[in-house]
Amino acid sequence: MALRQLDIVATGEDDLDLGEHEDRVLHHWHVAAGDDARLHSLILRAEHVEGVVERVHDLERVQVVVTRALESCLPDVDELEEDDEVKDEPEPLFARVSREELRERMDKDSAIDGPFIVLVVASTIVAAVGLAMDNTAVVIGAMVIAPLVGPNLLLALSTALVDWRLGVRAALVNGAGSGGAFLLSLLVGLVMSVNPEVGEIAIRTQVSLADVALALAAGTAGALSVTRAVDSALIGVMVAAALLPPVVVSGMLLGSGDVDGAAGAGLLFAVNLVCVNLAAVATFALLGLKPRLWQDRQDAAWVVPTAVGIWVALLLTFVSLMAWLRGWAILIWPGAGG
Repeated sequence: MALRQLDIVATGEDDLDLGEHEDRVLHHWHVAAGDDARLHSLILRAEHVEGVVERVHDLERVQVVVTRALESCLPDVDELEEDDEVKDEPEPLFARVSREELRERMDKDSAIDGPFIVLVVASTIVAAVGLAMDNTAVVIGAMVIAPLVGPNLLLALSTALVDWRLGVRAALVNGAGSGGAFLLSLLVGLVMSVNPEVGEIAIRTQVSLADVALALAAGTAGALSVTRAVDSALIGVMVAAALLPPVVVSGMLLGSGDVDGAAGAGLLFAVNLVCVNLAAVATFALLGLKPRLWQDRQDAAWVVPTAVGIWVALLLTFVSLMAWLRGWAILIWPGAGG
């Protein structure tokens, strides 16, 4: 995993007591930072940052902690680890960045601002045109620009960290993005003719196990990518594939008067939304992502399982409803329900 530079401002002239994390530090230097204060700079692997931050955060003399991503380092990491015990320690299979870095990064990517609004409008229009023309390439293009990854993963992160403020914000951004796409596509359905028999539209008016598997995979991949600080347009396309087309189809069909088709697409969107968040919450939990404070960790012990249980219950309810309306065979083969 990538390297990080940890800058810590602490009072006093003594070295920082990093305890068991001392061996994780690849390089450490400090300089004067004003009266009775020093700036300590540490270089370490990204997966080791969280432990060091937790250690120094409890030291009364520590005033500021800043994490920086390092694009390159000379000497390289192998040379830095040459005489260090950490050299022989294998990298964890699912190493991740610190919760602080993850939260900051996702927080910035989930805001109702000008670019977000423009991307929602643009992706909705492109998706509507692609769906109406039965053009898969255009629909994929819409999913590339749809800003739906951040808000959904932020909602799952808020659950893992038991951060209610973050959860409310994520829900508002989610509602704004999905609601805006629905209203705009509803307007499109009112002003233009929509053929519900078009392939790209018809396949999004019903739910199958394949849709459930796709959304679960999208949520898992999305959570893994952000915890490793990997920027991948393909991950964004996977999540948007589960969320954007169904909500646009639902709005277009409702605007054109096809209530049944709109309800089916809306139910598919609901199933996919639940699956993405269920998979993301479970992935964050399996990666050991927990709140920093002890009390919050106690709360997380029941909040996370409860949230997973609620998502599972909603998933079973939605899928059962679709199967009841269209027949159980539709779960195996999308066209079986007629």
